[in-house]
Amino acid sequence: MLKTVVENLVFVAEFLGIVFATFVVAYLFEKIANKRSGYAGPIITTQKIAMVGLFGAISTILMMFEFPVPFAPTFYKLDFSELPVMIVTFAFGPVAGILTEFIKILLKVMFRSTTTAFVGELANFCVGASLILPSSIIYIFNKTRKGALLGSIAGTLTMTVFGSLFNALYLLPKFAQLFGMSVNLDTIFTQWLTALIVFIIVFAASRGRSLVPSGIQNAVEMIIEPLCSQFEKNMGSHYKKVVYFLLTLFMFIFVANEIGLLPTAHLTASPTNDVNTTLGLALAGTLCIHFIYIRNRGFGKWLKHFFEPMPPFVIINIVEELSRPVTLAMRLFGNILAGEILLEILYALAPVLVPLLWVVFSLVVGLIQAYIFTTLTSIYLKESVE
Repeated sequence: MLKTVVENLVFVAEFLGIVFATFVVAYLFEKIANKRSGYAGPIITTQKIAMVGLFGAISTILMMFEFPVPFAPTFYKLDFSELPVMIVTFAFGPVAGILTEFIKILLKVMFRSTTTAFVGELANFCVGASLILPSSIIYIFNKTRKGALLGSIAGTLTMTVFGSLFNALYLLPKFAQLFGMSVNLDTIFTQWLTALIVFIIVFAASRGRSLVPSGIQNAVEMIIEPLCSQFEKNMGSHYKKVVYFLLTLFMFIFVANEIGLLPTAHLTASPTNDVNTTLGLALAGTLCIHFIYIRNRGFGKWLKHFFEPMPPFVIINIVEELSRPVTLAMRLFGNILAGEILLEILYALAPVLVPLLWVVFSLVVGLIQAYIFTTLTSIYLKESVE
């Protein structure tokens, strides 16, 4: 009990520290901007305090009308409370924006308390601040429509990247810790590492493209061209409608499979040796299949196809649809997990020669598993894209 109380107090202290740090950053940039413009007055005025209180209250009211995000922790909600904050930010500067953001959270806690041990409140403040700071900092140095547009774009991009990383690497583990849940940080880390590697590969291969490929462009095309040929065989000319999704899926799974081949005591364990990752990939493919089917043929025909060829087959068809992502996920998970377990055993028994031979073999296995997963997904997509 005492340990839990201490953990919560430490988290609240971290929360307040983050609030103070963002306020300091906003204050410093606003002071620099005022100095450049020749303004010598105070940054915090009576008018600003009044506007912060007013718009903070409006934001709190809007925050009450929130919508839950499906398949996410309870503190993930959608609302429109950032609109008044952005108005204050552009009208009175970053300090007023940060203060309004904090007042909004403070009033919300006073009226509705917290159900997430302040994790949700910290998430809301930090994500909001990551939107406010870049937007307002750019705007105060260039108070034009173009400056406002560029600031909004920069703020949105910063919020997207920072919010994703902050949630994955700090908020979700902290939420799990405070509520006695477990989070596999290895999987989270390697998922982001995989995404980064895929981005670097695609970026490098697409820079300075030539008709006679060489280097990394040649290597990537050697993988892409056979895959596209296989997709065309499975789906006909319609494969072009989903080729980018399928290639992205393949690249992510392939890189994810190969990350765990380094014998580093699970520091770089493959994210695909976690069933949550493989099931997430399979569900993403399944949702894509049904979304495209509904978009191309309509909701009525999508519902009707479960009852074909006769209504009694509805149960069999539903079981078939549910079994597809499960079998995809378990096949990939089982093969990668078994390979990494064996690699660790071989590395412990014979640290040099045998593990190297198994790594070479596993490279091929990882490629084959990515190919099988993506090819089966393309086969399942055939009916949807026709």
